[in-house]
Amino acid sequence: MTTNTIALVSAFSGLAGVLLSQLMTGLFSYYSDRRKNRSASRIAFRDKKVEIGEYLYYVNTETMAILQKNILYWKNWNDSRSPLSIDFLQKERNTVNERLSKINAENWKYNLATLYFEVELSIARIHELNSKSQLLFLAVLDVTDRLKHTGTQESEALYATYAINVFDLCGQYQQIHDLLESDIRRIKAALSQSFRQP
Repeated sequence: MTTNTIALVSAFSGLAGVLLSQLMTGLFSYYSDRRKNRSASRIAFRDKKVEIGEYLYYVNTETMAILQKNILYWKNWNDSRSPLSIDFLQKERNTVNERLSKINAENWKYNLATLYFEVELSIARIHELNSKSQLLFLAVLDVTDRLKHTGTQESEALYATYAINVFDLCGQYQQIHDLLESDIRRIKAALSQSFRQP
């Protein structure tokens, strides 16, 4: 009986060793896979964040340059008051806006901005600012059209209205420019921070 007991204890200890070994291997494998998955998820998130950040940086800087050019065109009204020069400025502004429209055509990535970054220009805020800009722009267009169809005596009063409308529009564009600049700083800081994290 002693031999059977020794064989039985030996078999159970071997079985326990195998089970313990398999259990430990399984646990180590589980935690290793979990760590790899988390690491891969973090890397994928960071890569997507960088892609969106680079796109936002590009779009914002291009938009800022276009807004500055628009502001310069609109502020040029005082240097040239003839209908011909106003028409030229309108054409130049239209060219600038066409370029901005091309940039915004691939704007789906901008919609993802709030997933990855804390930005001031959310989609709702962009729509709000666009609506206000359109109203101000339409006011400028209305005065421009009236300037084309009035005599010289009436045109002086309209030029004053035109100046106020242009000033308001430039102020709106400057506000958008400043918000874009703030968002660029936030994006840059967030991207720098994401590369500092392990």
